Amino acid sequence: AALAQDQDQEASGSMDEVRVTGSRIVSPNLQSISPITAIGAEELNIAGKARIEDVLNQLPQAFAAQGSNISNASDGTASVDLRGLGSQRTLVLVNGKRLMPGDPDGGSAADLNQIPLSLVKRVDVLTGGASSVYGADAVAGVVNFVMDNEFEGVRIDANYSFYNHKNDNERTQALNEARNFGLPDSSVNVGYSKDYSIAVGIGGAEGRGHATFYATYREVDAVLQDQFDYSSCTLNLGVNDTDYACGGSGSADPAQFLILNPNTGTLSVGRTVNPDGTMRDFTPNDQYNFGPVNFFQRPDERFTGGVFANFKLSEKADVYGEFMFMDDRSVAQIAPSGAFLGAATFNVNCDNPLWSDAQRQEFCGQFALGDDDFGQIVMAPRNTEGGGRQDDIGHESFRIVAGLRGELNDVLSYDGYIMHGETKRNSTYLNDFSTRRTAQALNARNDDDGNLQCLVNAVADSANH
Repeated sequence: AALAQDQDQEASGSMDEVRVTGSRIVSPNLQSISPITAIGAEELNIAGKARIEDVLNQLPQAFAAQGSNISNASDGTASVDLRGLGSQRTLVLVNGKRLMPGDPDGGSAADLNQIPLSLVKRVDVLTGGASSVYGADAVAGVVNFVMDNEFEGVRIDANYSFYNHKNDNERTQALNEARNFGLPDSSVNVGYSKDYSIAVGIGGAEGRGHATFYATYREVDAVLQDQFDYSSCTLNLGVNDTDYACGGSGSADPAQFLILNPNTGTLSVGRTVNPDGTMRDFTPNDQYNFGPVNFFQRPDERFTGGVFANFKLSEKADVYGEFMFMDDRSVAQIAPSGAFLGAATFNVNCDNPLWSDAQRQEFCGQFALGDDDFGQIVMAPRNTEGGGRQDDIGHESFRIVAGLRGELNDVLSYDGYIMHGETKRNSTYLNDFSTRRTAQALNARNDDDGNLQCLVNAVADSANH
């Protein structure tokens, strides 16, 4: 080291600024063998997200899991998936203690809807496997939400957000126009989200106790795929796999029919019916555009509330408790149902008054079947009049923790607690087709008075008489 030299007193001036270039602030990443990513409250606020899962999905080690942006096969929860090994292999903790499974039918994955974002002090993401400590549900890693249990005062937060998109993609617009599909508005503001929260922190006498109460409300509007130019038609690869084209499903409206030849057992090419009752070959332009009615974002409404409290009994004993409640409801929607190709072969009575003359000829007449006979078809109608298939999902859950902790000396400490959590799910699935009832609805006959009657009812009446 260089020797210190006497300095000229006149040359030295007063010090006006001190810069700290290092500190000994505790960092989780410096105290752990496995790598830990810590996200502080300030970073959470800067992210500007109303949902905690959206913040975690921005991490490079996180894969998109269940959330409001999933509709098909949604279970209504919000989860985190580290390293793509599955949400059931990522353990979620709150203040170092497990968060119970969020869906009774969805395995061990926790529901992040329980977490009050405004009270999160820090999120520690352990990206290395921790199964030796926590078990098989921590193979991918651990996410620990550290709550601000020392907050005092009153805090009110409000968030309002939406998605803005300018529909100026000329390529997809040309595809829509070629298929006579509707075009979205030139510019859209959709997916409005409102989020409100209040937190109240109260300190006890002599600073020995503290309690933090919170309540939140969130409402999210649905976003349909038909509101964006790049999703308003179902994109498939075009000719020679070099370009895009609007594709779709063979289960369409008007329906597609494949007619079974009773003599050879072979099926015809796809046929469909014209508005005047005549029939023609089913073409790619007749396919159903199932994309627009799918949700990009599910509508969602959520309430949460709870309390974190502690009281210092002595220098070596601190009693604490946690209570968290959540009530959430969302609706998943995909394209309308139908009698999809291959689901069943239907028998149709040849004297059915619902068929046009052309349909009776193709289903029965060309095979010399009479009015008392039955033809066989494979039918693929789309239930556009009934609306999309929906899964109305509701979750209600609560979590209770009560414990005692303290330090026995400079080396030894203890923490004993009991925890109980429950999750209830209500799910109602709407607008699906029943193959058996579809088969019954296909067959009709005029009764003696000329009134249209389902054949199953006509047979029943005949048997009764």
